[in-house]
Amino acid sequence: MATFDDILARFHLSATDVTMWIEEGWIEPQRDGDAFVFDDADTARVGLIVELKRDLEIDESAMPVVLSLLDQLHAARAALKRIASAISELPPETRDRLSVVLGEHAIIDDEPA
Repeated sequence: MATFDDILARFHLSATDVTMWIEEGWIEPQRDGDAFVFDDADTARVGLIVELKRDLEIDESAMPVVLSLLDQLHAARAALKRIASAISELPPETRDRLSVVLGEHAIIDDEPA
């Protein structure tokens, strides 16, 4: 867990920026009394926002759309991993049939993605 000040120092951010990101819902740290605490996912999210702003020059008006699309992509990848895992547990003949039905570019193999 990281404190608000830890986040500011680690990513060289201003309190104003991080406070705005919290108010906008871009990050959602937990409250511990009057202070914010950031778990690993929150910290990674801050790092992502910093990378998007500094390296890719995404501005504040576009950030909600970019973050939403990235969240959707992450959710889709997680769902695909669950599907691939479930498929890997099917009998080989069923997996073979799915490969035929889905076509040559299917992600079905003996190991989950």
